[in-house]
Amino acid sequence: MGRRLCLALMLRLVLCSCSQGLELTVNRDMAVGVGTRSPSCVFTCTENTDELENARDQPDSTIAFNNISSLSVFKRVNKYTGFREDARTKREVCVATVSKREPILTRVADGMKLTGSLEGGRAMVRVELFKPDDCQAVFVCQVQGVDAQGREAVSTATVSQEPGERGSKMGDGSLTPAVALQLLTSMQQVVTQSMANLENKIHEKLVELQIDFERRVGDRLDSFENRLEDKIDNNNNVNKLIELDVKLSSSVDKFRSEATEEIANSLGNLRREVQQDQREALNTGYASVEKTLNKTSQLLVSMGNDVDQIKSFGQLTFKTLQNESESLHDMLASGETVSHQLHDESINLSKDVLKAVKELESNTQNCSAVTQSELRNLLSELNTQISTDLQTFKRAMLPETCEKGMRPSLTKTRVYLMSDTKEGRNFPILCDTITDQGGWIIFQRRATGNTDFDRNWADYKHGFGPLDGDFWLGNDKLHALTRDGAWELRVDLQYKNRRAFAHYASFSIGSESEKYELNIGAYDGTAGDSLRYHNGSQFTTKDQDNDKWAPGNCVGNHKGGWWFASCDESNLNGHWGVKKDKGVEWDKFTRAHFATFTEMKIRRI
Repeated sequence: MGRRLCLALMLRLVLCSCSQGLELTVNRDMAVGVGTRSPSCVFTCTENTDELENARDQPDSTIAFNNISSLSVFKRVNKYTGFREDARTKREVCVATVSKREPILTRVADGMKLTGSLEGGRAMVRVELFKPDDCQAVFVCQVQGVDAQGREAVSTATVSQEPGERGSKMGDGSLTPAVALQLLTSMQQVVTQSMANLENKIHEKLVELQIDFERRVGDRLDSFENRLEDKIDNNNNVNKLIELDVKLSSSVDKFRSEATEEIANSLGNLRREVQQDQREALNTGYASVEKTLNKTSQLLVSMGNDVDQIKSFGQLTFKTLQNESESLHDMLASGETVSHQLHDESINLSKDVLKAVKELESNTQNCSAVTQSELRNLLSELNTQISTDLQTFKRAMLPETCEKGMRPSLTKTRVYLMSDTKEGRNFPILCDTITDQGGWIIFQRRATGNTDFDRNWADYKHGFGPLDGDFWLGNDKLHALTRDGAWELRVDLQYKNRRAFAHYASFSIGSESEKYELNIGAYDGTAGDSLRYHNGSQFTTKDQDNDKWAPGNCVGNHKGGWWFASCDESNLNGHWGVKKDKGVEWDKFTRAHFATFTEMKIRRI
């Protein structure tokens, strides 16, 4: 019975404002070859502008097209909102479209083979249905274009289908739809298991890479820490040398002051004693001078223990005083004249000692200045080396540009400043430095639900949300990045603790005047290609409707700004935490549920 239901087809045609040229052709008696799979049913929608003259003779309810813009086929789907039969609603999902932008259609999707063309004033879409359930569905053909009066017009035709008997028989070698469906289910289970095993292997490899990276970073940090400790030890040694130099300078200053004062006092006493005892010097002068010389010699010897130059000077002074003492002994006999000469010699001796002390002070200061200069140079070289090492470490751990092959940062993401040369402005971007060799510019993230994505056109144009939370970078910035050069797109998703990704070989969006039209390349990944349906679509928000859904704005039922077609198979800007149409969806991965994490990111190729 089930086979007869799949192979039989009875049609009820209901035409609503259908033009003369819009035709529905149903083929119920298709030949079935041995070993091939036959569609359950086939129908074709056709519209010709060359029948304009014939259409003018038809009743006023018909529409004669002078120019055809597009021909679309919609599938009417029942959507239940409760448990009662009368609580269901219906929506139409676009399954095929030919237009001036895409005049040729060849595609197999969801159990349907779709072919069509729009050329030479003739539009045609052929639909082959392989699922038995689709034979019970309602399909609508819709033509959009300009009529003979230059007005935009829409013409539709509806086909409802009921099961019936089919007289032809399938070949002995053909597969029934039920068997084919069972084979497809088995293949899907095998593919699912293989993908799960591959995902586990990838996860284990990522864990190994993460452990190895952490170990390498730890080794680099330990090495840098050791070098830094060595530099700090050297710096501490330099500080000790500076302290010793300061203490030495202080000791020299103190010694110089005490020595100058002591010598001045000694010479003053000597001069007073000579003047006082000049007439008695014959008997006691020598002893007094000898005593004074001994004091001076002891003082100079004490000075010589600290500074070699003072020792040399003391020896010279001692010899000079001995010579002067001998001369004094000889000259005391001459009385007053000798006394005056001794007085003059004492003054000269005092001057010589003061001069020698000043020279010692100058030499000490020069030595201190040279030592301080050398220490300053050493400190400068040390600071330069430390600064160079820090810059090298910074460049290694914090790369200066966001590009493929960059060294991973200490954190997974890092903020960079990008420049828009055309607009003459700079704006911050968030760079993923880890994933697939890094260099990804993140322009969309949903992770917490703290940011509302049901925004207007201006918000999506300029961007919103913090870079460390949920955010949209902005359509203007996204266009500025992708208008020059080649870019690739990666979408990372998480749902029920499962991770997946979708990669597109090329990506760009148009300018605001082009309604930020989406353009993507070939797909690969693990999440399924749920963005292909939106390729070539314009961006739509709640206050600007640019989608292809004739009944209204897709945002009303799906929420958030997106590249809606008629309406969606994906919408990562939907309501957070909401299932089905209004939620954060990627149909081939989340099905009727919502994603718990999303990131959309681009990278220059």
